[in-house]
Amino acid sequence: MASKSAGLLSALGRGSDPIVSSRFIFTVDGLLLGAFNGISGLGASFEVEKIVEGGQNEFVHQRPKGITWNNIVLRRGVTDSEAMYKWFKDSSGEKFAGNSNKIEFKSCVIMALEADGDISREWGIFEAFPVRWTGPTLSADSSEVAVEELEIAHHGLRTSTFF
Repeated sequence: MASKSAGLLSALGRGSDPIVSSRFIFTVDGLLLGAFNGISGLGASFEVEKIVEGGQNEFVHQRPKGITWNNIVLRRGVTDSEAMYKWFKDSSGEKFAGNSNKIEFKSCVIMALEADGDISREWGIFEAFPVRWTGPTLSADSSEVAVEELEIAHHGLRTSTFF
């Protein structure tokens, strides 16, 4: 029995070793935006159309419609880099108006790093643009790290593993 499960695990490759989710870098059109300690929202879901069939009382037919991609939220301690805020600002205001009020979609990549700095997995994000930037909460009574967040909308992703 042990050899059967060992064979299944070896067929999965490195499947028994989960990726450590503590070090990430994020690029926008190939340019490094920064390193992040939290990324959430990697996911999607199908909208389901329900079809009721006359005379069929045991179930309702369900058919997939379109995919809805979750917004992705990037979170990190505030650094001396203004790249996150600059991308948000460039997608609105004067630069947005100067582009005839059209969003400039970007290609982005999230890379999960191993302890030695090697890339273990990456997620390529298509047609992304920022929808929310949140600056740090500042308080003289707190010793917490100042954190900023950037939320992006997108039109899909792909994933690659590097083991």
